[in-house]
Amino acid sequence: MYYKKPVTRDRARSQAAHSSIGSGRTASRRSISGVPELSDRRIPWSVTYFPAVHSTWLLHCLNDSRTPVRCAEMRRLVELWNRSGRNAEALLAEHRYLRLKLREQPWTAKVFVSGSGLELLVAPPASLLRFPPPPEGTQVAIENARLAFLALLLFPGRDWLSERPCARCDRYYFRKTARQKVYCSRKCGKDGTAAFATRQRLAAEHELKLKVASQEAQIWASARTKDDWKTWVCKRPSGRREGLTPKFLTRAVNKGELTEPTKGER
Repeated sequence: MYYKKPVTRDRARSQAAHSSIGSGRTASRRSISGVPELSDRRIPWSVTYFPAVHSTWLLHCLNDSRTPVRCAEMRRLVELWNRSGRNAEALLAEHRYLRLKLREQPWTAKVFVSGSGLELLVAPPASLLRFPPPPEGTQVAIENARLAFLALLLFPGRDWLSERPCARCDRYYFRKTARQKVYCSRKCGKDGTAAFATRQRLAAEHELKLKVASQEAQIWASARTKDDWKTWVCKRPSGRREGLTPKFLTRAVNKGELTEPTKGER
C-alpha cells in the first residue's frame, strides 16, 4: 500500500497539456507572463493583449459606426499617411500633434512567443482595448483616434493595411496577399462583381429603351393616329418588345432623358 499524491489544479493542467501531445489536440499557447491566448474567451479584452487583439482593435477603430468621431479622425489620419507614401518620418514632421502624442503617451512593450522565437509588441493602454468602447466626448474621441493611429504605426503588420476601404462594404481590412487591393473578402468580391455586372446590364437596357422610345416618338410625330404619343409608342411592336410603359416615358421626360414630341415634327 502506498500513498497517492492528490491531484491539484496545477498538476491537472499539466497532465492535460501532456495528454494533448500526440492526440490531435494542441495546448493553447501562452505568453511569457502566462496569460492565455485570445481563444480563451474568459479573459476580457481590457486585460489581455495579443497581436490578434491589436489588429482587430485597429480595424474597430477604423470601421466601428458606433464611434463616428473616432472613426472619422482615424480614417483621416490613415489618408494622410497614404498621401505621404506611408512615410512615417515625413508624416510626423508635418503634424506636430502626433509627435507630442507619441512622446507623452506611456507605451508598454510586451514580449510574446511567436513560432520559433519571440515577438516584441508595443501596447496601448488597456482602457482603449475595451469593446464596445465606452461613451466619450468629441475631444476625447479625437485623442483616442490619434493614439490608435500611433498604435497602428507601431504595429508590425501596418503595411498590410488596405490603402482604401473595401469597394463593397466600405470597411478597412488587413490584406492577406499582395494582390488583394479592392475587396476585403471573397464574399465581398463576388457580391461586388455581381452588383457591378447587374448595374451594367440595367444601364444597357435603360439606354436601349430610351433609344427605341426616341425613334418611335419621331415616327408618331408624322403618323396619322388619334392616340397620344405615349400610348402609341407603347403599342408599337418594338415598344412592347422592350417593355415600354407610359410611366417609364413620363419619368424619362421629367429627367430630361427624352424629349416630348409634338405633331408635325420630323
